Amino acid sequence: MTNLFGLDAKRYRRTKEGQAEKKARELHNERMGPKNRATKHKLRRDANKADAAKGTAMLKKGGRIKCSHNRLY
Repeated sequence: MTNLFGLDAKRYRRTKEGQAEKKARELHNERMGPKNRATKHKLRRDANKADAAKGTAMLKKGGRIKCSHNRLY
């Protein structure tokens, strides 16, 4: 398998193997994931709320946060 960073990743995704991998991943997600739109939306919303809560907790502790210009140390 090629290096999956930058241009190599784009090149790999255009190959037959890359297309087959993409199709297999889509089928897997379709089979394993939630079927209806409302459930998908709720899961996505819950994930965003959890990320926001984690960021708030990290800020209160004075730890690192994602953007380097927002760090408190």
